[in-house]
Amino acid sequence: RLGQQFIIENRTGAATNIATEAVVRSPADGHTLLVVTASNAINATLYDKLSFNFMRDIAPVAGVMRYPLVMQVNPSFPAKTVPEFISYAKSNPGKISYGSGGNGTSIHVASELFFMGTAFGEIWGPGDCCSADSGYRTRDDLPGLPPAAPGTPTLPPLNVQGLPLVKPPYGLIAAIDLDRGDLLWQTPHGDTPDNVRNHPALKGLNIPKTGQNGNVGLLVTKTLVVSGDVQMTTTPEHPRGAMLRAYDKKTGKEVGGVLMAAPQSGSPMTYSVDGKQYIVVAISTIAGREGYSGEYLALTLP
Repeated sequence: RLGQQFIIENRTGAATNIATEAVVRSPADGHTLLVVTASNAINATLYDKLSFNFMRDIAPVAGVMRYPLVMQVNPSFPAKTVPEFISYAKSNPGKISYGSGGNGTSIHVASELFFMGTAFGEIWGPGDCCSADSGYRTRDDLPGLPPAAPGTPTLPPLNVQGLPLVKPPYGLIAAIDLDRGDLLWQTPHGDTPDNVRNHPALKGLNIPKTGQNGNVGLLVTKTLVVSGDVQMTTTPEHPRGAMLRAYDKKTGKEVGGVLMAAPQSGSPMTYSVDGKQYIVVAISTIAGREGYSGEYLALTLP
């Protein structure tokens, strides 16, 4: 229908902010289009510092798709309708859990609006709210969300005396031989979260690296596996930040690392220019958690 050829460019990372900024910076000649999703509206409330104003800088052209959000429950769940679900949840505070794609996704935000309107408690997972290595324990701890409605019950924490209930490691990178199905190696990925390392009950103890909860993309080369941390940490080895790590592909041994200003939010990529190799990774954080607007970080290999 456009009557001409066009190129699709998928710019991942920072929950669509990197792609949106690229379009905003393009000439306003109608030749650069952006596919907008619910994330664009959500980001305006979750990120403190964006380099663009979505409502001002992006002009709508046409609607191309709609997608509904559907509530699903296990067949064994007592409730079969939404009113029955609400009634059951109010009668069993703190026992309802649900899963989403992560912080700021449409399912997460829509679910929070639903829970706020019905005034009952829930546990969100998997994700940063109630994961084992997160400081967030209830919906009131989540960044960028208003307080729960009056009367909402306080949820039981998923920890004991402030320490995660789940045994570490919280995050691993593993290599599997696909011919034999054998596990070749696995290693904790990511520094021990600050709320674990700095807990008073663990003072004076040598805590091995626990890794961090979260899903991140990998860059695999002939000799290396490269991936970044998903949380900000402050350690004796480095100031506040998140590491981009390189592991030996054969052994899993960490052979190098670079401190980044924010956690990885998009899969690392690599390219070569004039014989020089580069690694590019998208980084960002969500507002309320040391908000850092999405950007690409380019590194050169020695």
